Amino acid sequence: MRLSNPCVALAVEGNEEILPLDGLIAEFDKNEARADLAYLNKTLTVTVQVKGVSRVKAGKDENKYYVYSSVVISAHLRSIKLLFTDPKDVAPLNKDDVVTIRGKCLGFSGDLIFDECVILKQNKAK
Repeated sequence: MRLSNPCVALAVEGNEEILPLDGLIAEFDKNEARADLAYLNKTLTVTVQVKGVSRVKAGKDENKYYVYSSVVISAHLRSIKLLFTDPKDVAPLNKDDVVTIRGKCLGFSGDLIFDECVILKQNKAK
């Protein structure tokens, strides 16, 4: 399965409404304080196409492993970082896999970051 937009949609916990992920990033770009109130520290479900996987610990946070993706919005490249605590969670993932994860939105700081991620569904790249 290949997505035309690598970041498809998200659902806010307790809300059935599905929002386009590019819309979420646009909200952070437009009014970060308002988007923080709506999404910061909330558990979200998101589907992304994997652009890369780090099977080593992520940067200065020695207890996290990460998967990343990206999307172009209004001619600007935006990155999405999915943080996992167990390397076994990222082990089966490969570039171009499409995964649905649930994670806590940590906000937007150059990257849209989700922590405590759990894979709900995975479609392997062909």
